[in-house]
Amino acid sequence: MVDSNDERRGQVLRNTLSNHTMRGAVVVSQNVEAYSAVISYPPPPFNHVLHGVATLLTCLLWGIVWIVMYMQHPKERRIRITVLPDLEIREEAIVLDR
Repeated sequence: MVDSNDERRGQVLRNTLSNHTMRGAVVVSQNVEAYSAVISYPPPPFNHVLHGVATLLTCLLWGIVWIVMYMQHPKERRIRITVLPDLEIREEAIVLDR
């Protein structure tokens, strides 16, 4: 028999994951028994071809701008979502070693 609180925790987790995926997140892993999941927000694409052509056309001067822009470009974000027994949603950022 499934406890009604467990059903509500599962529903809260599903709703939270649905809201994040509608904003572009991807579910990386999900633990149904622990009512937790890890989601990933992939970075927006970076047009290396355009910057490479611009670098060649400007005699390598654009390469400096290209490097600075790439270093400031957003990276992948991962978030661990856990639904606690009191139905509180805890979202923790996961630091990626890259």
